[in-house]
Amino acid sequence: MKKIAFLSALALCLGFTSCDNYEEPNPPAQSNPQETVLEANGLAFSQGADAADGQVISLAQYNDEGKQVEVAKVDFTQEFPASYDLKVVMEVAKDNTFGRVAQIPAVVNGNSVTVSPDDLQGGFVSVIGKNPAQATLYGRFVAYAVKGDEQVRLGGSADFTYGPLEYKVIPFPSDVVIEEAYYLI
Repeated sequence: MKKIAFLSALALCLGFTSCDNYEEPNPPAQSNPQETVLEANGLAFSQGADAADGQVISLAQYNDEGKQVEVAKVDFTQEFPASYDLKVVMEVAKDNTFGRVAQIPAVVNGNSVTVSPDDLQGGFVSVIGKNPAQATLYGRFVAYAVKGDEQVRLGGSADFTYGPLEYKVIPFPSDVVIEEAYYLI
């Protein structure tokens, strides 16, 4: 019995040592060259037509179904990769330090970046409050190159944004009347 155990242990050791010079029959993994990357300065964002020259964006004028607010124009200073689409997310804050930020999905159509008036109202309420008076919002943009399920943030770092741009916004009128002063009698 001891001979069988000894011989099987010897055969097992011999089997382990015989595999040292074995080469796998598989070829090396396929590698593809990296596609050209768009530099951070490959895009430039400027005020859109609805906010150009310090115009006030009154959200009440966008009551029509499907009407969008043009918040920015995007200029391509470099060739954008042909197989990718541009995706933009707008971040708004009440000051240009962007301490508290609300994200608003944006739509890129040609060189125009638009947002839904309802989404802009939601961002306004989130960072400014429910006061229906005109206020100044600051906006910046996060850009992505999207291909199918893949998306790559443009700009080279995880905290890079385009902007800031300044917007004067009058939110939708409130159903609640807010008086200038309240008195207790």
